[in-house]
Amino acid sequence: MKEIVLYDHQAQTLSLRRQSSLVLDLSEPGTGKTLAHLFHFIEHRRRGGGAGLVVCPLSLVGPVWGAEMKRLDRNMSVSCAYAANRIKAFEPGHDLYVVNYEGLHYLLENWTALKRKLKIDWFLIDEGTAVKNKEAKRTKAAIKLARDFEFKSLLSGTLGAKDAVLDYWAPMAILDGGKRLGPVYSAYRSATCYPVQAGPSRHMISWEPRDGAYEAVAALLADISIRHVLEECHDMPGQIIHNLVIDIPKKLRLMYEQMAKQQALALKDKVISAINGGVAANKLLQIAAGSVYDNESLISVLDDSRAELVAALCEERGCNIIAFKWHHQRDVLINALEKRGRKVTYIDGTVPVARRNEIVDAFQAGVYDDILLHPAAAAHGLTLTRATTTIWASPTYNYEEFEQLNRRAYRIGQVNRCEVIVITAQNTLDTHAYQVCLDHGKGMMGMFDAIRDFS
Repeated sequence: MKEIVLYDHQAQTLSLRRQSSLVLDLSEPGTGKTLAHLFHFIEHRRRGGGAGLVVCPLSLVGPVWGAEMKRLDRNMSVSCAYAANRIKAFEPGHDLYVVNYEGLHYLLENWTALKRKLKIDWFLIDEGTAVKNKEAKRTKAAIKLARDFEFKSLLSGTLGAKDAVLDYWAPMAILDGGKRLGPVYSAYRSATCYPVQAGPSRHMISWEPRDGAYEAVAALLADISIRHVLEECHDMPGQIIHNLVIDIPKKLRLMYEQMAKQQALALKDKVISAINGGVAANKLLQIAAGSVYDNESLISVLDDSRAELVAALCEERGCNIIAFKWHHQRDVLINALEKRGRKVTYIDGTVPVARRNEIVDAFQAGVYDDILLHPAAAAHGLTLTRATTTIWASPTYNYEEFEQLNRRAYRIGQVNRCEVIVITAQNTLDTHAYQVCLDHGKGMMGMFDAIRDFS
Protein backbone atom coordinates (compact mmCIF):
# COMPACT_ATOMS: atom_id res chain seq x y z
CA MET A 1 0.00 0.00 0.00
CA LYS A 2 1.26 3.48 -0.80
CA GLU A 3 2.30 5.29 2.36
CA ILE A 4 -0.76 7.40 3.08
CA VAL A 5 -1.39 8.33 6.69
CA LEU A 6 -4.95 8.63 7.92
CA TYR A 7 -6.10 11.63 9.91
CA ASP A 8 -7.10 10.87 13.51
CA HIS A 9 -10.82 10.92 12.72
CA GLN A 10 -10.31 8.56 9.76
CA ALA A 11 -8.34 6.23 12.03
CA GLN A 12 -11.31 6.23 14.44
CA THR A 13 -13.59 5.17 11.60
CA LEU A 14 -11.16 2.42 10.63
CA SER A 15 -11.06 1.25 14.24
CA LEU A 16 -14.85 0.93 14.33
CA ARG A 17 -14.78 -0.99 11.05
CA ARG A 18 -12.27 -3.42 12.53
CA GLN A 19 -14.49 -3.98 15.56
CA SER A 20 -17.87 -4.20 13.84
CA SER A 21 -19.04 -5.97 10.71
CA LEU A 22 -21.68 -3.24 10.29
CA VAL A 23 -20.96 0.51 10.17
CA LEU A 24 -23.20 3.54 9.65
CA ASP A 25 -20.84 6.42 8.80
CA LEU A 26 -22.65 9.76 9.08
CA SER A 27 -19.57 11.98 8.90
CA GLU A 28 -19.97 15.35 7.25
CA PRO A 29 -19.27 15.84 3.53
CA GLY A 30 -15.65 16.76 2.99
CA THR A 31 -14.22 14.76 5.90
CA GLY A 32 -12.69 12.03 3.69
CA LYS A 33 -14.91 9.06 4.48
CA THR A 34 -13.81 7.11 1.40
CA LEU A 35 -10.22 6.66 2.52
CA ALA A 36 -10.94 5.00 5.88
CA HIS A 37 -13.27 2.44 4.32
CA LEU A 38 -10.83 1.60 1.53
CA PHE A 39 -8.11 1.05 4.14
CA HIS A 40 -10.43 -1.45 5.80
CA PHE A 41 -11.19 -3.23 2.53
CA ILE A 42 -7.49 -3.60 1.70
CA GLU A 43 -6.84 -5.08 5.15
CA HIS A 44 -9.87 -7.35 4.75
CA ARG A 45 -8.75 -8.59 1.33
CA ARG A 46 -5.15 -9.18 2.41
CA ARG A 47 -6.35 -11.30 5.32
CA GLY A 48 -8.08 -13.58 2.83
CA GLY A 49 -11.48 -11.92 2.87
CA GLY A 50 -13.83 -11.93 -0.10
CA ALA A 51 -14.17 -9.37 -2.87
CA GLY A 52 -15.88 -6.04 -2.31
CA LEU A 53 -18.85 -4.26 -3.84
CA VAL A 54 -19.37 -0.48 -3.70
CA VAL A 55 -22.66 1.08 -4.82
CA CYS A 56 -22.54 4.85 -5.31
CA PRO A 57 -23.72 7.70 -7.56
CA LEU A 58 -22.56 7.47 -11.17
CA SER A 59 -20.26 10.46 -10.76
CA LEU A 60 -18.30 8.68 -8.00
CA VAL A 61 -17.78 5.27 -9.63
CA GLY A 62 -14.45 5.88 -11.36
CA PRO A 63 -13.42 9.40 -10.30
CA VAL A 64 -13.65 8.68 -6.57
CA TRP A 65 -13.75 4.99 -5.65
CA GLY A 66 -11.75 3.74 -8.63
CA ALA A 67 -9.19 6.53 -8.46
CA GLU A 68 -8.75 6.39 -4.68
CA MET A 69 -8.12 2.64 -4.71
CA LYS A 70 -5.46 3.03 -7.39
CA ARG A 71 -3.85 5.77 -5.31
CA LEU A 72 -3.77 3.49 -2.25
CA ASP A 73 -2.82 0.15 -3.73
CA ARG A 74 -2.24 -0.46 -7.43
CA ASN A 75 -2.12 -4.18 -6.83
CA MET A 76 -5.83 -4.18 -6.05
CA SER A 77 -7.90 -4.74 -9.19
CA VAL A 78 -10.91 -2.44 -9.44
CA SER A 79 -13.71 -3.05 -11.92
CA CYS A 80 -15.93 -0.01 -12.58
CA ALA A 81 -19.31 -1.07 -13.95
CA TYR A 82 -21.28 1.25 -16.21
CA ALA A 83 -24.34 0.57 -18.33
CA ALA A 84 -22.23 -0.07 -21.44
CA ASN A 85 -19.84 -2.60 -19.86
CA ARG A 86 -21.90 -4.04 -17.02
CA ILE A 87 -21.78 -7.72 -18.05
CA LYS A 88 -18.04 -7.68 -18.65
CA ALA A 89 -17.37 -5.62 -15.51
CA PHE A 90 -18.85 -8.34 -13.30
CA GLU A 91 -16.53 -11.07 -14.47
CA PRO A 92 -14.48 -12.85 -11.76
CA GLY A 93 -10.90 -11.87 -11.03
CA HIS A 94 -11.25 -8.43 -9.50
CA ASP A 95 -10.85 -7.36 -5.89
CA LEU A 96 -13.34 -4.49 -5.84
CA TYR A 97 -16.43 -3.95 -7.98
CA VAL A 98 -17.91 -0.44 -8.18
CA VAL A 99 -21.33 0.26 -9.68
CA ASN A 100 -23.91 3.04 -9.64
CA TYR A 101 -27.39 2.61 -8.15
CA GLU A 102 -28.96 1.62 -11.47
CA GLY A 103 -26.66 -1.41 -11.48
CA LEU A 104 -28.45 -2.82 -8.42
CA HIS A 105 -31.25 -4.13 -10.65
CA TYR A 106 -28.77 -6.00 -12.85
CA LEU A 107 -27.08 -7.48 -9.79
CA LEU A 108 -30.34 -8.67 -8.27
CA GLU A 109 -31.55 -10.26 -11.52
CA ASN A 110 -28.26 -12.14 -11.96
CA TRP A 111 -27.30 -12.63 -8.35
CA THR A 112 -27.60 -16.41 -8.20
CA ALA A 113 -24.79 -16.82 -10.73
CA LEU A 114 -22.78 -13.76 -9.68
CA LYS A 115 -22.83 -14.71 -5.99
CA ARG A 116 -21.13 -18.00 -6.77
CA LYS A 117 -18.58 -16.52 -9.19
CA LEU A 118 -17.55 -13.30 -7.47
CA LYS A 119 -17.47 -14.39 -3.82
CA ILE A 120 -18.28 -10.91 -2.48
CA ASP A 121 -18.62 -10.54 1.29
CA TRP A 122 -17.74 -6.81 1.73
CA PHE A 123 -20.51 -4.36 0.75
CA LEU A 124 -20.63 -0.55 0.92
CA ILE A 125 -23.27 1.97 -0.09
CA ASP A 126 -22.02 5.52 -0.58
CA GLU A 127 -24.36 8.53 -0.36
CA GLY A 128 -26.96 6.39 1.40
CA THR A 129 -29.75 8.92 1.01
CA ALA A 130 -30.33 7.25 -2.37
CA VAL A 131 -31.80 4.23 -0.54
CA LYS A 132 -33.86 6.00 2.13
CA ASN A 133 -37.15 5.45 0.28
CA LYS A 134 -38.42 2.01 1.27
CA GLU A 135 -40.67 1.83 -1.82
CA ALA A 136 -37.92 2.54 -4.35
CA LYS A 137 -36.80 -0.40 -6.49
CA ARG A 138 -33.16 0.33 -5.77
CA THR A 139 -33.82 0.18 -2.02
CA LYS A 140 -35.66 -3.12 -2.26
CA ALA A 141 -32.85 -4.54 -4.40
CA ALA A 142 -30.21 -3.38 -1.91
CA ILE A 143 -32.10 -4.95 1.02
CA LYS A 144 -32.29 -8.30 -0.77
CA LEU A 145 -28.67 -8.28 -1.92
CA ALA A 146 -27.33 -7.22 1.47
CA ARG A 147 -28.55 -10.41 3.10
CA ASP A 148 -25.65 -12.28 1.48
CA PHE A 149 -22.86 -9.99 2.74
CA GLU A 150 -21.13 -10.25 6.10
CA PHE A 151 -19.34 -6.89 6.16
CA LYS A 152 -21.61 -3.95 5.38
CA SER A 153 -21.37 -0.18 5.66
CA LEU A 154 -23.46 2.78 4.58
CA LEU A 155 -22.06 6.29 4.21
CA SER A 156 -24.03 9.53 4.23
CA GLY A 157 -23.35 12.99 5.56
CA THR A 158 -26.92 14.14 4.90
CA LEU A 159 -29.16 11.24 5.90
CA GLY A 160 -32.36 12.52 7.48
CA ALA A 161 -32.46 15.80 5.55
CA LYS A 162 -36.06 15.12 4.51
CA ASP A 163 -37.39 13.11 7.46
CA ALA A 164 -34.96 13.22 10.35
CA VAL A 165 -36.15 9.95 11.93
CA LEU A 166 -37.98 8.02 9.22
CA ASP A 167 -35.14 8.21 6.70
CA TYR A 168 -33.12 5.81 8.85
CA TRP A 169 -35.40 2.79 8.55
CA ALA A 170 -34.54 1.63 5.00
CA PRO A 171 -30.75 2.12 5.33
CA MET A 172 -30.82 0.09 8.54
CA ALA A 173 -32.92 -2.60 6.87
CA ILE A 174 -30.03 -2.90 4.42
CA LEU A 175 -27.38 -3.04 7.13
CA ASP A 176 -28.98 -5.33 9.71
CA GLY A 177 -32.21 -6.63 8.18
CA GLY A 178 -34.37 -4.75 10.68
CA LYS A 179 -32.65 -5.97 13.83
CA ARG A 180 -32.23 -2.54 15.41
CA LEU A 181 -35.16 -0.49 14.08
CA GLY A 182 -37.56 -3.36 13.49
CA PRO A 183 -38.53 -5.28 10.34
CA VAL A 184 -41.85 -3.44 9.76
CA TYR A 185 -41.75 0.21 8.65
CA SER A 186 -45.27 1.10 9.82
CA ALA A 187 -44.50 -0.16 13.32
CA TYR A 188 -41.29 1.86 13.44
CA ARG A 189 -43.09 4.97 12.18
CA SER A 190 -45.83 4.65 14.80
CA ALA A 191 -43.28 4.13 17.56
CA THR A 192 -41.16 7.16 16.64
CA CYS A 193 -43.62 9.63 15.08
CA TYR A 194 -47.20 10.84 15.32
CA PRO A 195 -49.48 11.88 12.42
CA VAL A 196 -50.37 15.51 11.76
CA GLN A 197 -53.06 16.67 9.33
CA ALA A 198 -51.16 18.79 6.81
CA GLY A 199 -54.00 19.81 4.49
CA PRO A 200 -57.72 19.55 3.75
CA SER A 201 -57.53 16.05 2.29
CA ARG A 202 -57.32 13.00 4.56
CA HIS A 203 -54.30 11.93 2.53
CA MET A 204 -52.36 15.03 3.55
CA ILE A 205 -50.55 13.60 6.56
CA SER A 206 -47.12 14.46 7.84
CA TRP A 207 -45.30 12.51 10.52
CA GLU A 208 -43.62 14.46 13.30
CA PRO A 209 -41.01 12.94 15.65
CA ARG A 210 -42.27 12.07 19.13
CA ASP A 211 -40.52 13.52 22.15
CA GLY A 212 -37.36 11.54 22.71
CA ALA A 213 -37.46 9.90 19.27
CA TYR A 214 -34.03 11.20 18.27
CA GLU A 215 -32.43 9.88 21.44
CA ALA A 216 -34.24 6.53 21.23
CA VAL A 217 -33.15 5.88 17.64
CA ALA A 218 -29.62 7.10 18.34
CA ALA A 219 -29.31 4.67 21.26
CA LEU A 220 -30.35 1.78 19.02
CA LEU A 221 -27.70 2.71 16.46
CA ALA A 222 -24.93 3.60 18.92
CA ASP A 223 -22.89 0.42 18.53
CA ILE A 224 -22.41 0.77 14.77
CA SER A 225 -22.64 4.51 14.06
CA ILE A 226 -19.99 7.21 13.83
CA ARG A 227 -20.05 10.88 12.84
CA HIS A 228 -17.24 13.37 12.38
CA VAL A 229 -17.69 17.12 11.92
CA LEU A 230 -15.29 18.79 9.51
CA GLU A 231 -14.39 21.75 11.73
CA GLU A 232 -13.66 19.44 14.66
CA CYS A 233 -11.35 17.24 12.57
CA HIS A 234 -9.34 19.98 10.88
CA ASP A 235 -8.31 23.55 11.49
CA MET A 236 -10.70 24.88 8.86
CA PRO A 237 -10.80 28.56 7.83
CA GLY A 238 -14.61 28.71 8.26
CA GLN A 239 -17.64 29.02 6.01
CA ILE A 240 -20.36 31.68 6.17
CA ILE A 241 -23.79 31.22 4.58
CA HIS A 242 -26.04 34.19 3.94
CA ASN A 243 -29.17 35.06 2.01
CA LEU A 244 -29.07 37.89 -0.53
CA VAL A 245 -32.64 39.16 -0.90
CA ILE A 246 -33.51 41.09 -4.06
CA ASP A 247 -36.56 42.74 -5.61
CA ILE A 248 -37.80 41.67 -9.03
CA PRO A 249 -38.87 44.15 -11.73
CA LYS A 250 -42.51 45.27 -11.82
CA LYS A 251 -43.24 43.44 -15.08
CA LEU A 252 -41.89 40.21 -13.62
CA ARG A 253 -43.82 40.75 -10.38
CA LEU A 254 -47.12 41.08 -12.27
CA MET A 255 -46.43 37.91 -14.23
CA TYR A 256 -45.43 36.08 -11.05
CA GLU A 257 -48.65 37.04 -9.25
CA GLN A 258 -50.74 36.08 -12.28
CA MET A 259 -49.06 32.66 -12.45
CA ALA A 260 -49.49 32.18 -8.70
CA LYS A 261 -53.25 32.71 -9.05
CA GLN A 262 -53.42 30.33 -12.01
CA GLN A 263 -51.57 27.61 -10.14
CA ALA A 264 -53.72 28.08 -7.04
CA LEU A 265 -56.88 27.66 -9.12
CA ALA A 266 -55.44 24.65 -10.96
CA LEU A 267 -54.65 22.91 -7.67
CA LYS A 268 -57.82 23.95 -5.85
CA ASP A 269 -59.85 20.84 -6.60
CA LYS A 270 -56.95 18.39 -6.65
CA VAL A 271 -55.13 16.39 -4.05
CA ILE A 272 -51.81 18.19 -4.11
CA SER A 273 -49.23 15.52 -4.81
CA ALA A 274 -45.47 15.83 -4.90
CA ILE A 275 -45.75 15.84 -8.69
CA ASN A 276 -48.36 18.50 -9.41
CA GLY A 277 -47.31 20.59 -6.43
CA GLY A 278 -43.70 20.42 -7.62
CA VAL A 279 -44.64 21.47 -11.14
CA ALA A 280 -46.50 24.50 -9.81
CA ALA A 281 -43.60 25.45 -7.56
CA ASN A 282 -41.09 25.04 -10.38
CA LYS A 283 -43.02 27.42 -12.64
CA LEU A 284 -43.11 30.07 -9.94
CA LEU A 285 -39.42 29.68 -9.11
CA GLN A 286 -38.58 30.06 -12.80
CA ILE A 287 -40.55 33.29 -13.13
CA ALA A 288 -38.94 34.69 -9.98
CA ALA A 289 -35.57 33.92 -11.58
CA GLY A 290 -36.57 35.77 -14.76
CA SER A 291 -37.87 33.19 -17.23
CA VAL A 292 -41.01 31.33 -18.20
CA TYR A 293 -42.18 28.54 -20.50
CA ASP A 294 -43.88 29.79 -23.65
CA ASN A 295 -44.90 26.19 -24.32
CA GLU A 296 -43.65 22.76 -23.31
CA SER A 297 -40.14 23.27 -24.68
CA LEU A 298 -39.46 26.94 -25.44
CA ILE A 299 -38.12 29.20 -22.69
CA SER A 300 -38.57 32.95 -22.81
CA VAL A 301 -36.07 34.91 -20.74
CA LEU A 302 -38.01 37.87 -19.38
CA ASP A 303 -35.29 39.42 -17.26
CA ASP A 304 -31.56 38.71 -16.93
CA SER A 305 -30.87 40.97 -13.95
CA ARG A 306 -30.31 37.98 -11.62
CA ALA A 307 -27.68 36.56 -13.96
CA GLU A 308 -26.03 39.97 -14.11
CA LEU A 309 -26.02 40.09 -10.30
CA VAL A 310 -24.35 36.66 -10.14
CA ALA A 311 -21.74 37.79 -12.66
CA ALA A 312 -21.03 40.94 -10.64
CA LEU A 313 -20.63 38.90 -7.44
CA CYS A 314 -18.23 36.55 -9.22
CA GLU A 315 -16.17 39.43 -10.56
CA GLU A 316 -15.74 40.77 -7.02
CA ARG A 317 -14.66 37.44 -5.54
CA GLY A 318 -12.29 35.56 -7.82
CA CYS A 319 -12.97 31.83 -8.27
CA ASN A 320 -16.56 30.70 -7.82
CA ILE A 321 -18.96 27.80 -7.92
CA ILE A 322 -22.43 28.68 -9.22
CA ALA A 323 -25.42 26.41 -8.62
CA PHE A 324 -28.12 26.52 -11.29
CA LYS A 325 -31.50 24.78 -11.59
CA TRP A 326 -32.39 24.79 -15.29
CA HIS A 327 -30.47 24.54 -18.55
CA HIS A 328 -31.81 27.87 -19.76
CA GLN A 329 -30.62 29.46 -16.51
CA ARG A 330 -27.18 27.94 -17.12
CA ASP A 331 -27.02 29.50 -20.58
CA VAL A 332 -28.08 32.96 -19.35
CA LEU A 333 -25.49 32.80 -16.57
CA ILE A 334 -22.71 31.74 -18.93
CA ASN A 335 -23.58 34.60 -21.27
CA ALA A 336 -23.51 37.16 -18.44
CA LEU A 337 -20.16 35.86 -17.16
CA GLU A 338 -18.48 35.65 -20.56
CA LYS A 339 -19.57 39.22 -21.39
CA ARG A 340 -17.34 40.25 -18.49
CA GLY A 341 -14.43 38.30 -19.90
CA ARG A 342 -14.61 35.45 -17.40
CA LYS A 343 -13.56 31.92 -18.30
CA VAL A 344 -16.49 29.64 -17.54
CA THR A 345 -17.29 25.93 -17.61
CA TYR A 346 -20.12 23.75 -16.30
CA ILE A 347 -21.06 20.26 -15.17
CA ASP A 348 -24.57 18.87 -15.45
CA GLY A 349 -26.24 15.65 -16.56
CA THR A 350 -25.20 16.20 -20.17
CA VAL A 351 -21.46 16.06 -19.40
CA PRO A 352 -19.85 12.58 -19.69
CA VAL A 353 -17.88 11.22 -16.72
CA ALA A 354 -14.50 11.45 -18.46
CA ARG A 355 -15.13 15.06 -19.40
CA ARG A 356 -16.18 15.86 -15.82
CA ASN A 357 -12.77 14.75 -14.58
CA GLU A 358 -11.03 16.94 -17.15
CA ILE A 359 -13.17 19.93 -16.14
CA VAL A 360 -12.43 19.48 -12.43
CA ASP A 361 -8.68 19.16 -13.06
CA ALA A 362 -8.72 22.23 -15.30
CA PHE A 363 -10.65 24.29 -12.76
CA GLN A 364 -8.29 23.31 -9.95
CA ALA A 365 -5.35 24.20 -12.20
CA GLY A 366 -6.67 27.72 -12.83
CA VAL A 367 -7.93 27.33 -16.38
CA TYR A 368 -11.41 28.62 -15.44
CA ASP A 369 -12.63 31.45 -13.22
CA ASP A 370 -16.08 30.03 -12.56
CA ILE A 371 -17.73 26.62 -12.69
CA LEU A 372 -21.49 26.14 -12.92
CA LEU A 373 -22.89 23.01 -11.28
CA HIS A 374 -26.30 21.40 -11.45
CA PRO A 375 -26.96 20.03 -7.94
CA ALA A 376 -28.59 16.80 -9.13
CA ALA A 377 -25.53 15.91 -11.23
CA ALA A 378 -22.61 17.48 -9.39
CA ALA A 379 -23.39 17.79 -5.68
CA HIS A 380 -21.32 14.73 -4.74
CA GLY A 381 -17.72 13.69 -5.05
CA LEU A 382 -16.11 16.76 -6.63
CA THR A 383 -13.20 18.56 -4.98
CA LEU A 384 -13.16 22.20 -6.06
CA THR A 385 -11.11 23.82 -3.31
CA ARG A 386 -9.77 26.52 -5.64
CA ALA A 387 -13.17 28.18 -5.29
CA THR A 388 -13.92 30.15 -2.15
CA THR A 389 -17.46 31.28 -2.98
CA THR A 390 -20.54 29.23 -3.84
CA ILE A 391 -23.46 31.17 -5.30
CA TRP A 392 -26.96 29.75 -5.60
CA ALA A 393 -28.53 31.59 -8.53
CA SER A 394 -31.89 30.22 -7.30
CA PRO A 395 -32.69 28.50 -3.99
CA THR A 396 -33.46 24.81 -3.62
CA TYR A 397 -35.94 22.86 -1.52
CA ASN A 398 -33.47 19.98 -1.29
CA TYR A 399 -31.26 20.35 1.80
CA GLU A 400 -29.16 17.33 0.89
CA GLU A 401 -28.16 18.91 -2.43
CA PHE A 402 -27.65 22.26 -0.70
CA GLU A 403 -25.30 20.87 1.94
CA GLN A 404 -23.44 18.58 -0.45
CA LEU A 405 -22.85 21.19 -3.15
CA ASN A 406 -21.66 23.73 -0.59
CA ARG A 407 -18.99 21.20 0.46
CA ARG A 408 -17.40 21.03 -2.99
CA ALA A 409 -15.22 24.00 -1.97
CA TYR A 410 -15.36 23.71 1.82
CA ARG A 411 -13.61 20.41 2.49
CA ILE A 412 -10.21 18.95 3.37
CA GLY A 413 -7.61 20.90 1.41
CA GLN A 414 -9.34 24.28 1.64
CA VAL A 415 -7.04 26.97 3.08
CA ASN A 416 -9.25 30.04 2.60
CA ARG A 417 -12.43 31.19 4.29
CA CYS A 418 -15.48 30.18 2.23
CA GLU A 419 -18.72 31.98 1.53
CA VAL A 420 -22.12 30.71 0.38
CA ILE A 421 -24.58 33.21 -1.11
CA VAL A 422 -28.20 32.21 -1.74
CA ILE A 423 -30.09 34.67 -3.93
CA THR A 424 -33.84 34.91 -3.28
CA ALA A 425 -36.50 37.26 -4.63
CA GLN A 426 -38.53 39.03 -1.95
CA ASN A 427 -42.18 37.95 -1.54
CA THR A 428 -41.86 34.96 -3.85
CA LEU A 429 -41.62 31.21 -3.45
CA ASP A 430 -37.84 31.67 -3.34
CA THR A 431 -38.01 32.62 0.33
CA HIS A 432 -40.23 29.64 1.13
CA ALA A 433 -37.89 27.22 -0.65
CA TYR A 434 -34.89 28.54 1.25
CA GLN A 435 -36.67 28.35 4.61
CA VAL A 436 -37.92 24.79 3.98
CA CYS A 437 -34.37 23.80 3.06
CA LEU A 438 -33.04 25.26 6.32
CA ASP A 439 -35.79 23.60 8.38
CA HIS A 440 -34.94 20.19 6.91
CA GLY A 441 -31.33 20.81 7.83
CA LYS A 442 -32.28 21.60 11.42
CA GLY A 443 -34.15 18.31 11.74
CA MET A 444 -31.27 16.37 10.27
CA MET A 445 -28.78 18.03 12.61
CA GLY A 446 -31.00 17.26 15.61
CA MET A 447 -30.81 13.57 14.78
CA PHE A 448 -27.07 13.78 14.12
CA ASP A 449 -26.44 15.48 17.46
CA ALA A 450 -28.30 12.70 19.25
CA ILE A 451 -26.29 10.05 17.42
CA ARG A 452 -23.02 11.72 18.34
CA ASP A 453 -24.04 11.81 21.99
CA PHE A 454 -24.62 8.06 22.00
CA SER A 455 -21.75 6.90 19.77
